[in-house]
Amino acid sequence: MTLLKMVGSTLLCAVLVMAWDGITVASVTTPTTPTSTTQAVTAAMLGMPLQFEANQGQVDDQVKFLARGRGYTVFLTPTESVMVLSRQEVNAPIDDRIDEFMMSLTFVQPQQDGNAQVGDRTAGGPLLKMEQAPMKQSVVRMKLEGANPSPTVSGMEQLPGIVNYFTGNDPTKWRTKIPTYAKVHYQEAYPGIDLAYYGNQGKLEYDFIIAPGADPNQIKLAFEGVSDITVAESGDLLLTMALGDVRLQKPIVYQLEQDGHKTLVAGNYVLFPGSSALHASRTTSQEVGIQLAAYDRSKSLVIDPVVVYSTYLGGSNQEIGRGIAVDGAGAAYVTGTTSSLNFPVLSASQGASAGNGDAFVTKLDATGARVYSTYLGGSNLDNGNGIAVDGAGAAYVTGDTISLNFPVLSASQGALAGFIDAFVTKLDATGARVYSTYLGGSSQDIGRGIAVDGAGAAYVTGQTSSLNFPVLSASQGASAGNGDAFVTKLDATGARVYSTYLGGSNQDSGNGIAVDGAGSAYVTGRTFSLNFPVLSASQGASAGNGDAFVTKLDATGARVYSTYLGGSNQDSGNGIAVDGAGAAYVTGTTGSSNFPVLSASQAVYAGSGDAFITKLVEKPTANAGQDQSVPEGTLVTLDGTGSTAANPTYSWTQVAGPAASLANSGSAHPTFVAPNVPAAGGTDTFELVVCEGTSNNCSDPATVNVHITDVNHPPVAQAGEDQTVQEGSPVILDGTASYDPDIESLTYSWLQLFGPPVTLADANTATPSLTAPSVGTGGGQMDFELIVTDPHGANHSDFVSVFITNVNQPPVADAGLDQTKNENTLVTLDGSGSLDPDLDALSYSWSQTGGPGVSLTGANTVSPTFTAPNVAAGGAFLTFQLVVRDGQASSVADTVRIAVVNVNDPPVCSLAQASPNLLWPPNHTMTQVSIVGLTDPQNQTLTITYPKVTQDEPINGLGDGDTSPDAAESGNDILLRAERSGNGNGRVYVVQFTATNSDGDRCSGTVKVTVPHNKKDPAVEGSQLHNSFGP
Repeated sequence: MTLLKMVGSTLLCAVLVMAWDGITVASVTTPTTPTSTTQAVTAAMLGMPLQFEANQGQVDDQVKFLARGRGYTVFLTPTESVMVLSRQEVNAPIDDRIDEFMMSLTFVQPQQDGNAQVGDRTAGGPLLKMEQAPMKQSVVRMKLEGANPSPTVSGMEQLPGIVNYFTGNDPTKWRTKIPTYAKVHYQEAYPGIDLAYYGNQGKLEYDFIIAPGADPNQIKLAFEGVSDITVAESGDLLLTMALGDVRLQKPIVYQLEQDGHKTLVAGNYVLFPGSSALHASRTTSQEVGIQLAAYDRSKSLVIDPVVVYSTYLGGSNQEIGRGIAVDGAGAAYVTGTTSSLNFPVLSASQGASAGNGDAFVTKLDATGARVYSTYLGGSNLDNGNGIAVDGAGAAYVTGDTISLNFPVLSASQGALAGFIDAFVTKLDATGARVYSTYLGGSSQDIGRGIAVDGAGAAYVTGQTSSLNFPVLSASQGASAGNGDAFVTKLDATGARVYSTYLGGSNQDSGNGIAVDGAGSAYVTGRTFSLNFPVLSASQGASAGNGDAFVTKLDATGARVYSTYLGGSNQDSGNGIAVDGAGAAYVTGTTGSSNFPVLSASQAVYAGSGDAFITKLVEKPTANAGQDQSVPEGTLVTLDGTGSTAANPTYSWTQVAGPAASLANSGSAHPTFVAPNVPAAGGTDTFELVVCEGTSNNCSDPATVNVHITDVNHPPVAQAGEDQTVQEGSPVILDGTASYDPDIESLTYSWLQLFGPPVTLADANTATPSLTAPSVGTGGGQMDFELIVTDPHGANHSDFVSVFITNVNQPPVADAGLDQTKNENTLVTLDGSGSLDPDLDALSYSWSQTGGPGVSLTGANTVSPTFTAPNVAAGGAFLTFQLVVRDGQASSVADTVRIAVVNVNDPPVCSLAQASPNLLWPPNHTMTQVSIVGLTDPQNQTLTITYPKVTQDEPINGLGDGDTSPDAAESGNDILLRAERSGNGNGRVYVVQFTATNSDGDRCSGTVKVTVPHNKKDPAVEGSQLHNSFGP
């Protein structure tokens, strides 16, 4: 079974097929999951209550409420319910029937003789000939015999959804925002008996509510439009008609108790005499009553029959769903075709045609509740085929119409142009029209797929056989053959932005369309053309008897790529989606065992027609940029940013011209320096290939030429390598590596920029010379500049350095001039005349090599000192040696001689002291006191004399009465008496002395000797006791 043959005849089946046969994008921002969407919509449709519309002029005035079920429509008048049951007899798949219907439509021109012939449409008015499988319908009227002719009929349990009718092109006949209800209540249908209608999509229920004391025998049902009425063994009432049976299930009768449980009451249908085999064409009605067992008449009673149209559920074609979309909130939008809402004023004959149909759009919220149903159509057949929804909840519908009065609004094409036209309608979030327009030419045009972008622009595809289809900014401005696909873009107001044919010389049809964030449209469908317009195709030719195709148009409608997709048998693309990276996902059907598979989860054809899913990524386009003209030596940047790829990788190669070195050849902007070329110039040619990431999906090569012109190139100076030489060495500078790119002669000029000045020999040649000058231990540096100049005056400079290393020379010691100094004078030696040829720092080392020894102070300094020693009368010579070092070598020693002259010096008395200087005990004896601490510079013997001795004993009568010092010389010493008065203050002897050496030189001084006055304790000397008062 092929996927096309999976299409069923009810809305449910149609929804299932759409989820399988097409990939639907609900909006430009919210992708859908077809399987989950189908399941939700299916469950919602199955459990959805009947929606009873209040009649606000959409049908005959007799009708108070109406409802549409699966395969039937029920109209409620004050005294009867009228059920119209529909079924299409041909069981061909829907899509096949549509295609056959399209191919069979012709217009015929009426002739004067009443006959008709096929011809063009004229102002005289055409007749429409439709070779279509007829829709059959039956009408059953259930009348309440003897009922209240004017009961109060009202809707109960209002539903959230509304209904809009845009039928015909007369706005006064349009009806919008019609409320809907889950139940319709008849008050006092019979005295004391109310009636309520309700149900779901598969069945209609009605309850008789009998008030306490009311008579249920008043209820009599009369049926018209049936050929026979029987009661089955099950108790069900069977209504026989030509198209099948309708079953009224055995009534459930119960009384509701106060505690909420139901007490069942036996009840069954009863036919009144003469009711059997009453044909629908007869004018009399057949009556059915309800027989009840005994029950408590003080309580209310409910009789609940159920009407089931079992015969019609599988075959009904009253509503055909062909398109579904889902918005970001999970609301589902369904479009398709529904039978026209014609109330049968008179009883219809069995097998009569159901007439024409209208397109419909139904919106269900995320819970499955109906938000609105809008019907679109004119007086003839109208089909909704595709639907899309934008972020604001506006629905965009396309389909086909043969109605001259299709309801248009703000239309870019206000009238039917041919046999059958496509249409595009936009509804806002409430189901009201924003715009509605025909789209077509003078022949047959069908809108099959629609998409919408973020700006509210609609993209429509389908099939046209019109030679004058309305094109605008078209990539293909004319039909190429026997029916083409078309692609049309409408802006948010419904105005055409572009419109184009898409096809070859045979039949082509666009079935599905998607749009990306940049406004590019992706179209898929089926082609029988061998010359379908391909571009950057992954499959460039038809592989068999009809292939799918995939075409991408940019935002202006220009083709970006276009490819066949199929094998040797029939293949069709039915649905398409696109992701954020611009990859297209296509699904459809194939009968080809050699369908092109890649990375397939099912790589082998299973037979009898398979589905396929194919992902296409756009082949990158390489753009190597504009040709350039540059002089030699210019840094050239190539530009590949004009290439197209979602994730581009670049590969540049040079394919012609003088060799150049490309940097960053894997980037969009590689660079190179234009090479030298002859005087006539040259051209480098580069090739660019762009791939999608690391895949093998790569562009065709693109090339760019860089024209290079010859220019004079300045010379290049090369001053040679830096050199390191020793002082005094010959040095040759080397500029021979300098060159001229144009191979012209050069002149040379050398300049010294830094360092000890030197004289350059041959300074205007490539190899001047010099001698390295002397430098210090730290070495030295000379910098030179080489300037080379070509015959055109262009020049260039380079620099070279010569580093000079020191060659060490030993230092020279200079101990200074000989000196003559008196003995005992300070002598300073002087080595400051020492020097180092390399100017190195020096260290000094002095040593005495002759004469009386002395102590040198600062022997390791440049100027040590010492004191000239005492010498004999004839004097003496002292010699000293100086050695200096520069850190690497020592000097030859140098000597200096110091002549010391004898000078007679007097003795030194400044350190003289008396010994002892304290006389104790005061024993009135003479004590010998010496003068110590005297020195003589010549170490001569000293003679001491005492010119004067004084003492400070006061004359106060308290002493011994003798104030003269008690002193006497004794050689070099002096004798002093150790006494004091008992009441005295002690005694201090001041002794003056003179020391004279052998040469007669002398010095003088004084010393003090004390007899203490503060010693109170007695002193014992032998057996003699002494104290302050004397012995």
